[in-house]
Amino acid sequence: MNQPDFREQLKRHPHNGDLRYHFAKVLEQQGRLREAQEQYELAARDGHLASLIQLKQTTLKPLSDEIQVPASNGFRLRDLLQRMLAPLLLFLVAFHLLAEPLGLDRLISLFTVANTLPGDLPRLVVENARLRFHDTLGRDPKTLQELTQAQPVNFMSALSPDLLAASGCPCQLPEPGLELRFYPEANQLALGRGEEILAVYSVATGPPLPFVRSKVSRRVVNPNGGKGAWGTRGLELQEGYAIHGTNQLEAIGRGNITKGCLRLRNVDIETLYPYVSLGTPFAVLPGSPHKPTFPEGLPPLGELLHPRDEETPGVRYQWKQ
Repeated sequence: MNQPDFREQLKRHPHNGDLRYHFAKVLEQQGRLREAQEQYELAARDGHLASLIQLKQTTLKPLSDEIQVPASNGFRLRDLLQRMLAPLLLFLVAFHLLAEPLGLDRLISLFTVANTLPGDLPRLVVENARLRFHDTLGRDPKTLQELTQAQPVNFMSALSPDLLAASGCPCQLPEPGLELRFYPEANQLALGRGEEILAVYSVATGPPLPFVRSKVSRRVVNPNGGKGAWGTRGLELQEGYAIHGTNQLEAIGRGNITKGCLRLRNVDIETLYPYVSLGTPFAVLPGSPHKPTFPEGLPPLGELLHPRDEETPGVRYQWKQ
Protein backbone atom coordinates (compact mmCIF):
# COMPACT_ATOMS: atom_id res chain seq x y z
CA MET A 1 0.00 0.00 0.00
CA ASN A 2 1.46 3.40 -0.98
CA GLN A 3 1.36 6.52 1.19
CA PRO A 4 -1.75 8.10 -0.39
CA ASP A 5 -3.57 4.80 0.18
CA PHE A 6 -2.54 4.75 3.85
CA ARG A 7 -3.66 8.35 4.35
CA GLU A 8 -6.96 7.69 2.60
CA GLN A 9 -7.61 4.60 4.76
CA LEU A 10 -6.73 6.54 7.92
CA LYS A 11 -9.20 9.28 7.01
CA ARG A 12 -11.92 6.63 7.07
CA HIS A 13 -10.50 4.74 10.06
CA PRO A 14 -8.58 7.29 12.18
CA HIS A 15 -8.43 5.01 15.25
CA ASN A 16 -7.16 1.87 13.49
CA GLY A 17 -3.94 1.31 15.45
CA ASP A 18 -2.66 -1.53 13.26
CA LEU A 19 -3.09 0.50 10.07
CA ARG A 20 -1.34 3.55 11.56
CA TYR A 21 1.46 1.31 12.95
CA HIS A 22 2.20 -0.18 9.52
CA PHE A 23 2.11 3.29 7.93
CA ALA A 24 4.70 4.41 10.49
CA LYS A 25 6.86 1.40 9.58
CA VAL A 26 6.80 2.43 5.91
CA LEU A 27 7.75 6.00 6.79
CA GLU A 28 10.54 4.73 9.02
CA GLN A 29 11.97 2.58 6.22
CA GLN A 30 12.00 5.67 3.99
CA GLY A 31 14.00 7.58 6.59
CA ARG A 32 11.13 9.93 7.42
CA LEU A 33 11.58 9.41 11.15
CA ARG A 34 9.72 12.48 12.37
CA GLU A 35 6.60 11.59 10.42
CA ALA A 36 6.92 7.95 11.51
CA GLN A 37 7.16 8.91 15.15
CA GLU A 38 4.09 11.11 14.84
CA GLN A 39 2.12 8.11 13.53
CA TYR A 40 3.45 5.88 16.36
CA GLU A 41 2.31 8.48 18.91
CA LEU A 42 -1.17 8.71 17.39
CA ALA A 43 -1.51 4.91 17.42
CA ALA A 44 -0.20 4.72 20.99
CA ARG A 45 -2.87 7.20 22.13
CA ASP A 46 -5.45 4.69 20.89
CA GLY A 47 -3.86 1.97 23.05
CA HIS A 48 -1.82 0.19 20.34
CA LEU A 49 0.76 -1.71 22.39
CA ALA A 50 3.27 -2.34 19.60
CA SER A 51 3.38 1.41 18.97
CA LEU A 52 3.89 2.07 22.68
CA ILE A 53 6.84 -0.32 22.65
CA GLN A 54 8.27 1.29 19.52
CA LEU A 55 8.09 4.72 21.14
CA LYS A 56 9.81 3.38 24.22
CA GLN A 57 12.66 1.93 22.17
CA THR A 58 13.09 4.85 19.73
CA THR A 59 16.10 7.13 19.99
CA LEU A 60 14.04 10.24 19.19
CA LYS A 61 12.25 12.13 21.92
CA PRO A 62 8.44 12.22 21.66
CA LEU A 63 7.35 15.23 19.63
CA SER A 64 5.17 16.43 22.48
CA ASP A 65 8.15 16.46 24.85
CA GLU A 66 10.41 18.78 22.84
CA ILE A 67 11.14 21.74 25.08
CA GLN A 68 14.17 23.90 24.35
CA VAL A 69 15.59 26.27 26.94
CA PRO A 70 18.28 28.59 25.51
CA ALA A 71 21.47 28.64 27.56
CA SER A 72 21.38 32.45 27.52
CA ASN A 73 18.17 32.46 29.52
CA GLY A 74 19.82 31.58 32.80
CA PHE A 75 17.64 34.04 34.67
CA ARG A 76 14.59 31.99 33.64
CA LEU A 77 16.11 28.92 35.22
CA ARG A 78 16.75 30.80 38.47
CA ASP A 79 13.18 32.08 38.44
CA LEU A 80 11.90 28.54 37.89
CA LEU A 81 13.97 27.17 40.79
CA GLN A 82 12.70 29.92 43.08
CA ARG A 83 9.11 29.08 42.18
CA MET A 84 9.74 25.40 42.89
CA LEU A 85 11.37 26.01 46.27
CA ALA A 86 8.21 26.95 48.19
CA PRO A 87 6.16 23.88 47.06
CA LEU A 88 9.15 21.65 47.81
CA LEU A 89 9.48 23.01 51.36
CA LEU A 90 5.72 22.61 51.86
CA PHE A 91 5.93 19.00 50.68
CA LEU A 92 8.82 18.21 53.04
CA VAL A 93 6.94 19.69 56.01
CA ALA A 94 3.79 17.70 55.14
CA PHE A 95 5.84 14.53 54.69
CA HIS A 96 7.43 15.01 58.12
CA LEU A 97 4.05 15.62 59.81
CA LEU A 98 2.40 12.58 58.19
CA ALA A 99 5.29 10.11 58.52
CA GLU A 100 4.73 9.35 62.19
CA PRO A 101 0.90 8.82 62.29
CA LEU A 102 0.74 6.92 58.99
CA GLY A 103 4.00 5.03 59.21
CA LEU A 104 6.91 5.66 56.88
CA ASP A 105 6.36 2.58 54.68
CA ARG A 106 2.70 3.42 54.16
CA LEU A 107 3.47 7.05 53.40
CA ILE A 108 6.18 6.16 50.87
CA SER A 109 3.78 3.75 49.16
CA LEU A 110 1.39 6.66 48.53
CA PHE A 111 4.06 8.33 46.37
CA THR A 112 5.49 5.23 44.73
CA VAL A 113 5.50 5.31 40.94
CA ALA A 114 4.09 2.18 39.30
CA ASN A 115 6.78 -0.20 38.05
CA THR A 116 5.00 -1.49 34.97
CA LEU A 117 4.34 0.61 31.86
CA PRO A 118 1.97 -0.47 29.05
CA GLY A 119 4.95 -1.10 26.78
CA ASP A 120 6.39 -3.57 29.33
CA LEU A 121 3.35 -5.85 29.31
CA PRO A 122 4.11 -8.04 26.23
CA ARG A 123 7.65 -8.59 27.54
CA LEU A 124 6.28 -9.42 30.97
CA VAL A 125 3.84 -11.99 29.53
CA VAL A 126 6.62 -13.76 27.60
CA GLU A 127 9.06 -13.66 30.50
CA ASN A 128 6.47 -15.00 32.96
CA ALA A 129 5.68 -17.89 30.59
CA ARG A 130 9.39 -18.63 30.20
CA LEU A 131 9.82 -18.63 33.99
CA ARG A 132 6.86 -20.99 34.55
CA PHE A 133 8.07 -23.26 31.74
CA HIS A 134 11.41 -23.57 33.54
CA ASP A 135 9.69 -24.15 36.91
CA THR A 136 7.58 -26.96 35.39
CA LEU A 137 10.03 -28.69 33.06
CA GLY A 138 13.37 -27.79 34.62
CA ARG A 139 14.79 -26.10 31.51
CA ASP A 140 14.38 -22.97 29.46
CA PRO A 141 12.31 -23.05 26.25
CA LYS A 142 14.42 -23.23 23.11
CA THR A 143 12.03 -21.13 21.04
CA LEU A 144 8.92 -19.00 21.47
CA GLN A 145 6.98 -21.77 19.72
CA GLU A 146 7.69 -24.08 22.68
CA LEU A 147 5.69 -21.70 24.84
CA THR A 148 2.74 -21.45 22.42
CA GLN A 149 2.08 -25.13 21.76
CA ALA A 150 -1.42 -26.59 21.66
CA GLN A 151 -3.25 -28.14 24.61
CA PRO A 152 -2.26 -29.35 27.15
CA VAL A 153 1.13 -27.58 27.10
CA ASN A 154 -0.09 -24.13 26.02
CA PHE A 155 2.08 -22.21 28.48
CA MET A 156 0.99 -19.02 26.71
CA SER A 157 -1.27 -18.09 23.83
CA ALA A 158 -0.06 -17.27 20.33
CA LEU A 159 -0.51 -13.53 19.91
CA SER A 160 0.22 -10.90 17.25
CA PRO A 161 3.67 -11.48 15.67
CA ASP A 162 4.29 -7.71 15.70
CA LEU A 163 3.53 -7.59 19.41
CA LEU A 164 5.75 -10.51 20.33
CA ALA A 165 8.56 -9.40 18.03
CA ALA A 166 8.52 -6.01 19.69
CA SER A 167 8.81 -7.67 23.11
CA GLY A 168 12.38 -8.68 22.30
CA CYS A 169 12.54 -11.42 24.94
CA PRO A 170 14.31 -12.96 26.76
CA CYS A 171 14.19 -9.58 28.44
CA GLN A 172 15.39 -10.11 32.04
CA LEU A 173 12.82 -7.82 33.61
CA PRO A 174 13.04 -7.34 37.38
CA GLU A 175 10.28 -9.25 39.20
CA PRO A 176 9.09 -10.99 35.98
CA GLY A 177 6.83 -13.49 37.75
CA LEU A 178 3.09 -12.83 37.70
CA GLU A 179 0.72 -14.12 40.40
CA LEU A 180 -3.06 -14.41 40.72
CA ARG A 181 -4.28 -13.13 44.10
CA PHE A 182 -7.77 -13.80 45.41
CA TYR A 183 -9.27 -11.59 48.14
CA PRO A 184 -12.43 -13.43 49.30
CA GLU A 185 -13.47 -10.69 51.76
CA ALA A 186 -13.70 -8.24 48.86
CA ASN A 187 -14.82 -10.73 46.16
CA GLN A 188 -11.91 -9.54 44.01
CA LEU A 189 -9.22 -11.22 41.92
CA ALA A 190 -5.97 -9.39 41.17
CA LEU A 191 -2.98 -9.97 38.93
CA GLY A 192 0.18 -9.03 40.80
CA ARG A 193 3.88 -8.62 40.14
CA GLY A 194 6.03 -8.48 43.26
CA GLU A 195 4.60 -5.75 45.51
CA GLU A 196 2.68 -4.25 42.58
CA ILE A 197 -0.97 -4.90 41.74
CA LEU A 198 -1.44 -4.65 37.97
CA ALA A 199 -5.24 -4.96 37.77
CA VAL A 200 -8.23 -5.96 39.92
CA TYR A 201 -11.45 -7.70 38.82
CA SER A 202 -14.71 -8.33 40.68
CA VAL A 203 -15.67 -11.99 40.85
CA ALA A 204 -18.58 -14.17 41.90
CA THR A 205 -17.46 -16.50 44.68
CA GLY A 206 -18.63 -19.40 46.83
CA PRO A 207 -17.57 -21.15 50.05
CA PRO A 208 -13.96 -20.84 51.29
CA LEU A 209 -11.42 -22.63 49.12
CA PRO A 210 -9.79 -25.71 50.72
CA PHE A 211 -6.32 -24.33 49.87
CA VAL A 212 -4.56 -20.97 50.13
CA ARG A 213 -1.84 -21.64 47.55
CA SER A 214 -2.17 -23.25 44.14
CA LYS A 215 -1.16 -22.68 40.52
CA VAL A 216 -2.74 -22.71 37.08
CA SER A 217 -2.71 -26.33 35.89
CA ARG A 218 -4.70 -25.92 32.65
CA ARG A 219 -5.63 -23.10 30.29
CA VAL A 220 -8.79 -23.61 28.25
CA VAL A 221 -10.55 -21.66 25.52
CA ASN A 222 -14.33 -22.22 25.39
CA PRO A 223 -14.60 -24.82 28.18
CA ASN A 224 -17.66 -27.05 27.67
CA GLY A 225 -18.40 -25.22 24.44
CA GLY A 226 -17.89 -21.70 25.76
CA LYS A 227 -21.51 -21.12 26.72
CA GLY A 228 -23.42 -20.89 29.96
CA ALA A 229 -21.91 -20.72 33.44
CA TRP A 230 -18.42 -21.84 32.33
CA GLY A 231 -17.90 -18.82 30.12
CA THR A 232 -15.44 -18.43 27.25
CA ARG A 233 -12.12 -19.00 29.08
CA GLY A 234 -10.99 -21.16 31.98
CA LEU A 235 -7.94 -21.31 34.24
CA GLU A 236 -8.03 -24.59 36.16
CA LEU A 237 -6.37 -24.76 39.59
CA GLN A 238 -6.80 -28.03 41.52
CA GLU A 239 -9.42 -30.35 43.02
CA GLY A 240 -12.08 -29.21 40.55
CA TYR A 241 -11.67 -25.51 41.30
CA ALA A 242 -11.14 -23.04 38.48
CA ILE A 243 -11.30 -19.40 37.46
CA HIS A 244 -13.64 -19.00 34.50
CA GLY A 245 -16.10 -16.70 32.79
CA THR A 246 -19.85 -16.57 33.06
CA ASN A 247 -22.87 -15.13 31.28
CA GLN A 248 -24.60 -14.41 34.62
CA LEU A 249 -23.47 -10.81 35.05
CA GLU A 250 -25.76 -10.13 38.00
CA ALA A 251 -23.67 -12.52 40.13
CA ILE A 252 -20.37 -10.66 39.67
CA GLY A 253 -19.03 -9.13 42.89
CA ARG A 254 -21.23 -11.30 45.15
CA GLY A 255 -20.42 -14.15 47.53
CA ASN A 256 -22.24 -17.43 48.14
CA ILE A 257 -23.03 -17.71 44.43
CA THR A 258 -20.84 -20.56 43.19
CA LYS A 259 -19.88 -23.95 44.59
CA GLY A 260 -16.27 -22.82 44.87
CA CYS A 261 -15.09 -21.53 41.49
CA LEU A 262 -14.33 -17.89 40.80
CA ARG A 263 -16.39 -16.39 37.98
CA LEU A 264 -15.51 -13.27 35.98
CA ARG A 265 -17.36 -11.47 33.25
CA ASN A 266 -16.48 -13.06 29.91
CA VAL A 267 -14.91 -9.82 28.70
CA ASP A 268 -12.66 -9.75 31.79
CA ILE A 269 -11.52 -13.37 31.62
CA GLU A 270 -10.83 -12.97 27.89
CA THR A 271 -8.55 -10.01 28.67
CA LEU A 272 -6.87 -11.72 31.64
CA TYR A 273 -6.39 -15.13 29.97
CA PRO A 274 -3.40 -14.34 27.68
CA TYR A 275 -1.55 -12.71 30.59
CA VAL A 276 -1.65 -15.89 32.68
CA SER A 277 0.58 -18.81 31.75
CA LEU A 278 0.48 -22.43 32.87
CA GLY A 279 2.13 -22.66 36.28
CA THR A 280 1.25 -19.11 37.33
CA PRO A 281 0.89 -19.12 41.14
CA PHE A 282 -2.45 -18.48 42.83
CA ALA A 283 -2.77 -17.20 46.41
CA VAL A 284 -5.69 -16.49 48.77
CA LEU A 285 -5.09 -13.31 50.78
CA PRO A 286 -6.98 -11.37 53.48
CA GLY A 287 -8.40 -7.89 53.11
CA SER A 288 -8.51 -6.16 49.75
CA PRO A 289 -5.90 -5.26 47.12
CA HIS A 290 -4.35 -1.81 47.04
CA LYS A 291 -4.74 0.56 44.10
CA PRO A 292 -3.78 -1.15 40.81
CA THR A 293 -1.45 0.21 38.15
CA PHE A 294 -4.22 -0.22 35.55
CA PRO A 295 -7.43 0.79 37.36
CA GLU A 296 -9.57 0.23 34.24
CA GLY A 297 -8.25 -3.32 33.82
CA LEU A 298 -5.39 -4.77 31.82
CA PRO A 299 -4.92 -3.47 28.26
CA PRO A 300 -6.12 -6.16 25.82
CA LEU A 301 -3.27 -7.99 24.10
CA GLY A 302 -5.35 -8.64 20.99
CA GLU A 303 -7.04 -11.68 19.50
CA LEU A 304 -5.63 -15.18 19.98
CA LEU A 305 -4.07 -16.36 16.71
CA HIS A 306 -4.92 -20.05 17.19
CA PRO A 307 -7.81 -20.34 19.66
CA ARG A 308 -8.75 -23.83 18.46
CA ASP A 309 -5.36 -25.13 19.61
CA GLU A 310 -6.44 -24.20 23.13
CA GLU A 311 -9.90 -25.76 23.00
CA THR A 312 -10.70 -29.24 24.32
CA PRO A 313 -13.92 -30.24 22.51
CA GLY A 314 -13.83 -33.83 23.79
CA VAL A 315 -13.47 -32.91 27.47
CA ARG A 316 -16.41 -32.24 29.78
CA TYR A 317 -15.24 -30.15 32.76
CA GLN A 318 -16.91 -30.74 36.12
CA TRP A 319 -15.61 -27.65 37.86
CA LYS A 320 -17.34 -26.48 41.04
CA GLN A 321 -19.18 -23.79 39.12
